[in-house]
Amino acid sequence: MRAFQATDITKVYSFSDYLMSRILTCILMIVASVFFVWLSGYTPEKALIVVLVCVFKMFDALEDVFHGLYQQNGRLDVAGKSLALRVATSMVAFILTLLFTRNLVTACAVAIIAAAVGFACFNLTVFRNFFTGKFSWNGSAIKKLLWVCFPLFLGSFMLLYINNAPKYAIDTYMPAEYFQAYFNYLFMPAFVINLFSTFIFKPMVTTMAEVWGSNQKKLLLKIIGKLLLAVALLTIAVEAVGYFLGIPVLSWFYAADLAQYRTELLILILGGGFNAVVTLMFYGITVLRKQKFVLIGYSVTLALALVISAVLVPVGGLMGASIAYLLSMVILAAVFTITFAVCYRKGKREAEAAENAG
Repeated sequence: MRAFQATDITKVYSFSDYLMSRILTCILMIVASVFFVWLSGYTPEKALIVVLVCVFKMFDALEDVFHGLYQQNGRLDVAGKSLALRVATSMVAFILTLLFTRNLVTACAVAIIAAAVGFACFNLTVFRNFFTGKFSWNGSAIKKLLWVCFPLFLGSFMLLYINNAPKYAIDTYMPAEYFQAYFNYLFMPAFVINLFSTFIFKPMVTTMAEVWGSNQKKLLLKIIGKLLLAVALLTIAVEAVGYFLGIPVLSWFYAADLAQYRTELLILILGGGFNAVVTLMFYGITVLRKQKFVLIGYSVTLALALVISAVLVPVGGLMGASIAYLLSMVILAAVFTITFAVCYRKGKREAEAAENAG
């Protein structure tokens, strides 16, 4: 919903609608986590820790709505300050409590209290600078908002399975635990690409929406083109560093012999670059308000990713898993790029027709 909210420049939905819908989904999240713990048969202590972690993460979800409000108003810097305060407060509280009590349950509980205080002290005093309306339960608006954002939720959920399909195949066909560990070690640089790309993309999302909503629709393509170039340059840079320093650094950091996996590392880094393209196109499709079509790309890629991983991992091991990840990201990036192009052309024609009719 954050991407949708940040690109809602005409404020079709009020901040009250976004906040109320998030409170509702947070309640459902906690209920679902308790139900999951109950079904899993965990020990009382483990069950309590899992639920406490879910409650802690709930503040991430709640604060995200406030961050969307700040970003809508061109103040993403305020969101950064809010996040830094809450994370720092809760992290220090968790570490100190754990050091003094040696009790994980107590540390989690104190971290939740610290997160709540950090969240309230900053956001509840700042948000009125950006929203002066009243909070109310608009059932029809909330229902519609949840419905239009449902493809984004389901798609993000499916993306987790797409990213982890090679790992699931490793668990199934390569039972030795160190294979899974090695794959995770090699995957880290690929994750870094997407992480840094997100730092570039997120501040541009609202700008992209403003450009699309104006008469400068071609400028949107220029912005996306520049962002794609940034992804390409970042990927090339990480590939170069990975080739010369990746294996020695990862081997030292994880105390593991990864010397024979340089090719797998480079393949995963390339896959990370395509993953960044997927993220950019995801934002682009959301800006065009065609988010329902992302489900097509996710559904097709998920089915293919499971098949590709099941075929390549038993034959190729970690190399097969690396290739499976790369192919999955290439397929998803291609589908999303085509989807964006088609939706862009259609939206541009519709806008021109409306302008001529007016």
